[in-house]
Amino acid sequence: MKKLLSIIIPTKERYEYLEKLVELLITFKENNFEIIVQDNSQDNSKFLSYLLKLNDHRVRYFYNKNPLSVIDNCDLAVNNSKGKFICFIGDDDGVLPSIIDCCNWMESQNIDAVYFNKADYVWPDLNGKYLISNNPGTLIIPLFTGKISAVIATEEFNAVLRYGGVDMLNLPRLYHGIVSKEALNKVKANSGSYFPGPSPDMANAVALSKFLKKCFFIDLPLIISGKGVKSTSGKGAKHEHKGDLKAKSFLPNDTIQNWSTFVPKYWSGPTIWAESLLQSSKRSNISVEEKFNYAYLYSCCLVFTPEYKSVVNKKIEDYSIHFNLSRKLFKLKILINIIHIYYRRLQSFTKNIMFKYNLLGHKKSKFNNVLTIIQAVSILNKKNINVEDVFLKNKS
Repeated sequence: MKKLLSIIIPTKERYEYLEKLVELLITFKENNFEIIVQDNSQDNSKFLSYLLKLNDHRVRYFYNKNPLSVIDNCDLAVNNSKGKFICFIGDDDGVLPSIIDCCNWMESQNIDAVYFNKADYVWPDLNGKYLISNNPGTLIIPLFTGKISAVIATEEFNAVLRYGGVDMLNLPRLYHGIVSKEALNKVKANSGSYFPGPSPDMANAVALSKFLKKCFFIDLPLIISGKGVKSTSGKGAKHEHKGDLKAKSFLPNDTIQNWSTFVPKYWSGPTIWAESLLQSSKRSNISVEEKFNYAYLYSCCLVFTPEYKSVVNKKIEDYSIHFNLSRKLFKLKILINIIHIYYRRLQSFTKNIMFKYNLLGHKKSKFNNVLTIIQAVSILNKKNINVEDVFLKNKS
């Protein structure tokens, strides 16, 4: 039986988060949604026992013990879903029950995709000196208005290109968003995968931009972005989100051999997102090379991964020679970008410090000693505005 919504959760070796998330989702009163758990862990015996105790027909569990790339696991999750709309979250994330109201609204208005102003939750297991504003066990609720704004996917994609693919900006996406299964099937038919690149979030968003006609940004925190010690965002908080590509076993097998000529060849946030954009564009027959801002990519690499300076400088030289550019002018452009990035980092650092010590009376809400995602959603539910009214007012 087809459902309105499939919440897909690709996972591997992170049951401490997953069990709490599933426990949250089965508290939702509606029956017109399903929970797709796509598990690639080595030993799932304890989790199977957990599922038996739950005995909830809305949880559909799929297990593959064979080593899979993160892309393969995500592809299987979408393949196994039966919902008209798909929401992709991590096992340390959370969603509010009102996400069902959002899907009802999307169906009534024939909408392809939406994404949200997210809340942030730091799990208690994440400690580190780099957590400037978010202490362990902290929920951050942003200022939100309930406004719904139309988004043109192709225009947002061009903005991402101008920033060298290092940020998704306002690009509609499946990860932490909602997308129609129909649009996702077009992506797969066109490129051979729902996620045609090494990083699923960016790869999917890029491929979707070719097909999305009606999409919106909803200024409501209906999704909570979690940050646990085992997650990618958790590693980023501890400055561990970088390294040799060969050591990243979760990447597709052909990632290294297909790596783009002018992208520095190592693992980091900027490089893997830029590479995912380029690979997804190539597989989706989207022309981007003339618009892609390599200067901004190189600037980010030099700022965030200075230990790879020699690798980045070699790519700068190669790019300048290949396109017959003045190396002095190109490097000046990179330097200007670096100054801009440091300025933005200083602004962010200052805001985080002020927020941490409550120096200016902030518009965000901060809650400490939040022990699980279940508690985080409970707090957010009490703070949220009337979601049903928001969607009722935005019906044509």
